[in-house]
Amino acid sequence: MKIIVNSDKELVDEVNRQLKENFQKYGKMYCPCALEHTDNTVCICKDFLESEELGECPCGKYIKVEE
Repeated sequence: MKIIVNSDKELVDEVNRQLKENFQKYGKMYCPCALEHTDNTVCICKDFLESEELGECPCGKYIKVEE
């Protein structure tokens, strides 16, 4: 399994904009979808990295695919 960036450029650009905004506000690039700001919700979030399931991360920026 590997992680790739979503091919939807508009979605990725919007998520990146929100990550930058969170960095400016909070000093870390917290996932825009996260309800709480912890080290576990910094992009790429811990839940997505540790998951064995294929598919998109919660915000859709990254996708886990078969190699």
